Amino acid sequence: AAKDVKELPPAALAAAWLNLAWSHVRVKEGVKAEAAFGEVLKLDPNGPLSAEARYQRGRLLAEAARLPEALALWKELHEKQPGDALAPKALAASADAQAKAENFAEAARAYEQFLAKYPQAEGAREACCGLAECRLQTFFERDNIGIFGAPYMRTD
Repeated sequence: AAKDVKELPPAALAAAWLNLAWSHVRVKEGVKAEAAFGEVLKLDPNGPLSAEARYQRGRLLAEAARLPEALALWKELHEKQPGDALAPKALAASADAQAKAENFAEAARAYEQFLAKYPQAEGAREACCGLAECRLQTFFERDNIGIFGAPYMRTD
């Protein structure tokens, strides 16, 4: 048995930090939860808990309006751990966050990637709707008109 916490294997310490992170989530301490998920990744960046830590930390960062950091974590999860059950969710979360931030072209690319790679995944229907909305928005942006712009307004 370890005499000091520093003697514990990284995976055991990562598990303890993951439990702490979820405790912070439950009491709505997002900043502390985000930091704890980060500790999981520092201790065991490629371990069995790393995908969960990446996804959840990304979710908390997006909620805190730190989109570039969230997108980087979700991309890392999707690229480094494509076989993990959270990989499709990370890609979908990335697309949704981009759309919410009105980065419609980037969101459309992410939705297209999601649908190409995971056509039968949970969330595929929502991704189709998101893709359609992003395409519609980029069409209006391109022509510099709003969704209720001149072509749809009657003046007579």
